[in-house]
Amino acid sequence: MYPLYENIDVSSYETLFGFYTLGFIQQHRPDLFVIDIRLKNQSWDCTHDLANYDWLDAKIQQGLAQHRPVVLIPEDEHVVFLANTQLTTILNNYVDSPVYWITMLDSAAQRTYRDYHQFRIKMLELPWMMLNECLTYRPVAHTVTEFKANDKNHNFFCLIGNTLSGSHKINLVRELHQQQLSSYGLITVNGNYPYPADLLEYCQVNPQFLYAPADPTYPPYARQTNINGTWVSSNVENYLHLDQEYHNIPLAINPETVTCDFKSTEKSIWPILLGKLFLVYGRPGSMTWIQRFYDVDIALFANTDYDSIPNDRQRLSTMVSDNQNLIKNARDIHQQLQPALQSARWTLGANLYKFFIAQLESIV
Repeated sequence: MYPLYENIDVSSYETLFGFYTLGFIQQHRPDLFVIDIRLKNQSWDCTHDLANYDWLDAKIQQGLAQHRPVVLIPEDEHVVFLANTQLTTILNNYVDSPVYWITMLDSAAQRTYRDYHQFRIKMLELPWMMLNECLTYRPVAHTVTEFKANDKNHNFFCLIGNTLSGSHKINLVRELHQQQLSSYGLITVNGNYPYPADLLEYCQVNPQFLYAPADPTYPPYARQTNINGTWVSSNVENYLHLDQEYHNIPLAINPETVTCDFKSTEKSIWPILLGKLFLVYGRPGSMTWIQRFYDVDIALFANTDYDSIPNDRQRLSTMVSDNQNLIKNARDIHQQLQPALQSARWTLGANLYKFFIAQLESIV
């Protein structure tokens, strides 16, 4: 019924709402009635797509009338940050029906929907967006053929982008500096976002990487640019840029989008796709989520005891202090693990796919 991961030609699928993986669902599970829940295009203030959800109940009824399971797919899940009473009321009318809220949040993070939104509907974890990233990166990774010769003294790189999404990103680079580790790596801040002036003592300003002209029909995390027949997101374009710019630096230290209950984003997977060692500072359980799909035992290079600490600042401080050996000796550690790291670049997508299929099959 489903192809083997290694046999998937992603370009043979339609892009539903800008994603091959949603087109995959449409092709291989035509019995499912898919409803798109999304933000206003290019909206980062967490506003829902329409002024109201008057249309939603009739849409769900349409699917049920056709005797099809109904799956509601919130595109980027920023809706998780803004409760909508009408949405909750409608969904909770279908607790006993084959209606599913498809989420990229793991079971722990889903408490935001349960507690804050008061959802009682069936929820199903399906990492379809991260799988889409893996499937579309795979056929274009080889297009990067020239790599910049970075300073061999850089053991790590830490790239701070949108500082408007939380102070935790600034806290991360300050923690690295306070623990006298900033000199071991390359730390950059994006000049297009505000940052404290004192960071320039140990950070470089990173000029904005200009993506190819975006398709305004879709948000940047959906299809944007066609490379050799494959539609890729702006994220995947950025992976190619990162590979070219920082190919020779072995460790990526990444802040996730937020440190509260949310999905794991591209910031948790691109270091793997580029064959890097990594430390991710996000919600509690961020590294645990990665390990579920990652074939290398993270304990071989990182101490992840910090990952379960509830307090953000304590989790950050512990992450840095417990991993000083990794930060100081990343180049040697990377060399020792390089064969496994290279293999894991490609098995990450296969592992996500295996889980993706098992979850799809549970929808009845």
